[in-house]
Amino acid sequence: MTDPWELRPLEGLGPFVFGMSSAEALRHAPAYGGVDEDCQSSPDSPEQIFARFAPMVGEDEARAIVAEVLATGADLRYRRTIAFPSSLALIFLDDGLEEVFFAKEGTRLHVAGHRLFGKGVDPLPALRELQARNGEPPLIHDEDCYFRRLHLTAFAIIAVAADGTIGPCMRGTRLARDRTISWRATPRAPDEDFACHRPVDLRP
Repeated sequence: MTDPWELRPLEGLGPFVFGMSSAEALRHAPAYGGVDEDCQSSPDSPEQIFARFAPMVGEDEARAIVAEVLATGADLRYRRTIAFPSSLALIFLDDGLEEVFFAKEGTRLHVAGHRLFGKGVDPLPALRELQARNGEPPLIHDEDCYFRRLHLTAFAIIAVAADGTIGPCMRGTRLARDRTISWRATPRAPDEDFACHRPVDLRP
């Protein structure tokens, strides 16, 4: 039987598999406490951006703003987000599961038995397991940890001291309160800029 709380990189979470429909996903909602919120969201469409800026800066400048947004390759398609009381959120694009998100309240989430969140939990064993599956050290920026081959980012989860010592973010800090994780099966579009990141080997 599939463990409902096991993080499966490039595959999904428990019974939730990337690409599955929202109707299929909702059949598993009771195991996660039912649906807390179900909403449609999207960045502004080009038409909405133009309509918002044209009265303020004029039509020509508004068209230039739209062109700048489109030049970045930003994905402006609508998405559906289904959120659960456990802090789990499933994000769907064209009714296919695209991304899984958890906040720090998701204390049952684990990687091969290693938990990521919870009072007194050291996330490093879970992050090391992810590094092994990633096949290379993660990219680190500030307290964020990105596993590029797994398309997985853990935010506000790790601290690298000046002497190279690695540990979790200090409990009780704002960063620790903001701790989240998200993963998907495909790269973001456009791909993220990793110029400020550096690889850090998490192995002891």
